[in-house]
Amino acid sequence: MLYVISTFLEITKYSFHNLFSPLQIQKRVINGQKAEKLEYPWAVSIKGTNPVFKQITYCGSTFIRDRWLLTAAHCFWAGSWRKSQ
Repeated sequence: MLYVISTFLEITKYSFHNLFSPLQIQKRVINGQKAEKLEYPWAVSIKGTNPVFKQITYCGSTFIRDRWLLTAAHCFWAGSWRKSQ
């Protein structure tokens, strides 16, 4: 029972913070490190174009097969699909 309560409190601590506080967008992963090209060959940067910033990375992805990538659903929305280059 104590484990369930402590787990609930830990989850709600982050959930309520995200629900009721203003959105804070960070430019980088906190405590992240810059990686060299091909250091993580399974990692993919999904980029898009923007009239102000030109080319930006907006999502990450991971190779799960030679020609298959896995990414989050929010990276793409209805009407954003087009043939990849």
